[in-house]
Amino acid sequence: MSFFAIGSVSCQVADSTTISNAEFKKISADKHVVILDVRTADEFKDGHIPTATNIDVLETDAFNKYIATLPKDKTYLLYCRSGKRSAKALAVMKDNGFANVKHLQNGFSGWDGAVEK
Repeated sequence: MSFFAIGSVSCQVADSTTISNAEFKKISADKHVVILDVRTADEFKDGHIPTATNIDVLETDAFNKYIATLPKDKTYLLYCRSGKRSAKALAVMKDNGFANVKHLQNGFSGWDGAVEK
């Protein structure tokens, strides 16, 4: 009689929607990519990634109305302070039919690129 022990193997699969600074910079070099800063207006005024448009994901109605006006076939790069709000915004956009949405790992607090005020 033989028997096989099957152990539980845990492996973390990389989330393809969460991207590094290097990937964010590379993708955002395409002039057709839309960068959305989903932080508050005050956070945005304190500094943001160049060419980003500010729309606060915590203002749910305004955020939903805004994304309803966006073309769904474009590539969207999202960020917030740490990655939590941009992950929420990404989920909302995916639920609304946006196919190509990614967000910045560690958010603006981990950003090492150009900053505009």
